[in-house]
Amino acid sequence: MRLATALLVLLAAGCATFRPGADDAATVSETVSMAVETLRSTPEVQRERLDGALNALASQPSDANRLRAGVLLATLPSPMRDAPRASSLIHVVSDRRPETPMSQFAGLFQVRMLERERELDDLRERLNAAERQAAVLRAEVESLRANERILADREEMLRRRGQVLQRGVVEREETVRRQVEALRESERSMAEREETVRKQIEALRESERIMGEREGRLGTKTR
Repeated sequence: MRLATALLVLLAAGCATFRPGADDAATVSETVSMAVETLRSTPEVQRERLDGALNALASQPSDANRLRAGVLLATLPSPMRDAPRASSLIHVVSDRRPETPMSQFAGLFQVRMLERERELDDLRERLNAAERQAAVLRAEVESLRANERILADREEMLRRRGQVLQRGVVEREETVRRQVEALRESERSMAEREETVRKQIEALRESERIMGEREGRLGTKTR
């Protein structure tokens, strides 16, 4: 639809400056109307109209047929569009001297085609720049994701190492606790043994005292 609007604008601009030439002006008007109607048609109708224009050009290479075929080749959507071929056909008509309404229209149309190609080139360049920027951003995102994976792996490794260390600490604490309990048990056993030995010593001393007293009494009686 934008192309159809552009054609109508070209027609309006051209009609304001066209020199007398009823047949050529009618051809231009018919060409624009045909192009606008074709653009609004289905792809099948578009292909049929283009084939008809190309066949007419092949059988009769007149400026009118060049203009019709060139306009269709320039305005139809891909894959029917052929800008280089359209430009070569329109260029032949625009170079006619003296100027006619048809050559004037062809000149205007060719200028518009060149402007459109420049716009498309600029759009393609901006698109390529955007794609390059998007590729850089994708690479940066992938790098960030890779770094995140590395950090996640390191975090998991540290977590597992921490668990191992924690288990080691717990095991060591348990070992020390058992050793302390064993030492305390040994201390209790030693204390009990010391108490037993002390009691035995006291018993021996008591026995010695008793024996001493008995010996004393026996000695007194002997005298």
